[in-house]
Amino acid sequence: MSISICRTRFKTAGLVAMLTLLLGGCATEPSAPRQSVQPGATAPAATPAMAEPAAPSVLIRGKSAAAIMSSIVKYRTQKGMKIVQRDKQRLVLSMPVPKSRPPAEARMIFSIAPAADGLLLSAQVFQIVQEKGRKPVTHDVTASLTDKLEAELAMYAK
Repeated sequence: MSISICRTRFKTAGLVAMLTLLLGGCATEPSAPRQSVQPGATAPAATPAMAEPAAPSVLIRGKSAAAIMSSIVKYRTQKGMKIVQRDKQRLVLSMPVPKSRPPAEARMIFSIAPAADGLLLSAQVFQIVQEKGRKPVTHDVTASLTDKLEAELAMYAK
């Protein structure tokens, strides 16, 4: 096995670990009742490379889209994330992954879609690696963070 392959695997594992730590603050109290989570809803993607067929989502009743987006912005900016794009039904946040070589960025996309009896909030997480002289590479890490994302989405439903 080549040394460069080992370094690549080590860097990838390290970046996934950093993203897990980044989203570690998303957990809610263990005693909190779990909201009904409906996987399978897709969120609009920023680029075709970021498309993911199944993003964690939750049905929220009794709140406006603006109130939900405000809650997300408040919580995520406290965690050090910056707003990249915001509109009525979609929010994109980013944060540099500390001490990563090559430089990487964690990006979260929250989408709200109308449902029959409420609003469906979906979330996706991406890692964007930027190597010098190359096009940025986007990795979808939503699947590895599904439990934490579901817990965070349930927090917004309260």
